[in-house]
Amino acid sequence: MNFKPIDCDLLDLTFVVDSSGSINKADPGNYDRLKQFIIDVIESNTFGKIGENGIRVALVKYSNKAKIMFTLDAYNNLDDIKKAIRSMPYDDGKTNITGALRETRLNVFKTSAGDRPGAPNVLILISDGTPNMEESGTQLEGEAVRRQGINLVTVGITSAIDKGLMNGLASNGKVIESPTFQTSDLTNIVAALSQASCIACDLLDLVFVVDSSGSINKADPGNYDRLKQFIIDVIESNTFGKIGENGIRVALVKYSNKAKIMFTLDAYNNLDDIKKAIRKKKKKKKKKKKKLSIKA
Repeated sequence: MNFKPIDCDLLDLTFVVDSSGSINKADPGNYDRLKQFIIDVIESNTFGKIGENGIRVALVKYSNKAKIMFTLDAYNNLDDIKKAIRSMPYDDGKTNITGALRETRLNVFKTSAGDRPGAPNVLILISDGTPNMEESGTQLEGEAVRRQGINLVTVGITSAIDKGLMNGLASNGKVIESPTFQTSDLTNIVAALSQASCIACDLLDLVFVVDSSGSINKADPGNYDRLKQFIIDVIESNTFGKIGENGIRVALVKYSNKAKIMFTLDAYNNLDDIKKAIRKKKKKKKKKKKKLSIKA
């Protein structure tokens, strides 16, 4: 299913960029392509316009350690951001995703570094490989990022990534993949990047209010089942984020002559139970057989 991305008029956006040895190993030009890709994304107005009352951008690079290149309040115009990205040196070294996420969570997304209370927080993590420092803490740090209300989007470049890990880190449960560092491949993922950044939510109470009137199945008796499957598809797609007590909770109300609550927000905390509740069909009442009385 395809969902149209919404505009992010107000957004605090941080790119967390892999600067480890594997980036330029296959091609010394890869890191420059990666920097240009970030510039292209910002320049395209995919997220909106750069400015004090619009989109603010920060950048963190990581290898053995994470380093904040510039904070959210450092620049309010596109030209200064582009210059700062282009001047970012290549580190080499290992891949410490845990340290990068922790540094961003603690020292970028905070008021003193330009994080605005009313602006959604988005962290775009870019990597071309697997973590080889503090590996055991990577998923835990990802959970800490999401608990802080930060929408974590993951971008994996080349087939060398740990897809399971990157899926697990992402707020919507799905890594955005580019097969190579070539400009044509990176350009192809911009739309997916926008959609994941501006739609996915870490914490949401979501209620579907569904028409169950006679007109639904009038033209086709299968319409109501298709409508239920559509709702399941929306939830299953992770468009809004992951189902769970600390993530996306779902309720469902159906209506015709009267409204009826089918299940409340606290009823189910896993996808399978929600799907079963949506698919559940009304039991037909059994007709009582009349007892024949035998007259003497």
